[in-house]
Amino acid sequence: MENKKINLFDSNCHPTANGTWLNKQKDNSISNLIKSIRKNKIIGAFAVGLNNIDNYSHFNFIKMAKKSPLLIPIAGVNPIEENTFEDYYNLKKMGFAGIKIHPRFSKINLEENKSHIINTLQICADLKLKVLFCTYFEENGRLIIESPLMFLDEIIHKCYKTKIILMHSGYDKFKDYFNLLSGNDNILFDFSYTIMSIKSDSTIEDIKEVFNNYNSLICVGSDWPEYGHEDLLFNLSNYCSHLSQKMMDKICHSNILNFINEAD
Repeated sequence: MENKKINLFDSNCHPTANGTWLNKQKDNSISNLIKSIRKNKIIGAFAVGLNNIDNYSHFNFIKMAKKSPLLIPIAGVNPIEENTFEDYYNLKKMGFAGIKIHPRFSKINLEENKSHIINTLQICADLKLKVLFCTYFEENGRLIIESPLMFLDEIIHKCYKTKIILMHSGYDKFKDYFNLLSGNDNILFDFSYTIMSIKSDSTIEDIKEVFNNYNSLICVGSDWPEYGHEDLLFNLSNYCSHLSQKMMDKICHSNILNFINEAD
């Protein structure tokens, strides 16, 4: 990493109005997030709300997230409950730049509600709202949908005008995700949580290879407060050590900033 610098935009931070994380006291208040961002010289972050978690509400979340210009607010939604154009127009009007769909936390049956999800994604395209879609589909040792990749492949193709960030990139199945989905120009692969929690040497080398081969399609984040910025920056110094500064910049900030700012 000699003479190279990590300039990070964090793709996935979870402040909450009540300072809890998954109903555990983590002190993940907005003030602590801003302190961490400033201390670690992070250039900005998505503040990502989660439907059905820690008493989330759109109103309280946007009020909190607007306290810092370093944060880009993302609304936590359940597309089964919020599925009209007006629902998402109101979110846009409130100041949200995108939405987060978390199938496990919102307890969504993906196959039964595929049409609702596709409808929501197409509305987001019309409103130029970006979509963060959680791809960690395992719960209690079982998949919540039989063929996650086939499901994603279908909705990505049907919603080709929608800008979608695949959060966690399928976790330990990330190579399969790149093999099948990397040809789509409306998606970005996020490695928050994945690069923090995977520890095996062989998988770490696989991630380094993906970073090298697909550096124009990747963004990274901490999943704060699950992991801290200090630990993320330390891990990135390993994952990115073989890359040029230009490749590092793409992965660490320019891909996601271009993605969020580009006209549809």
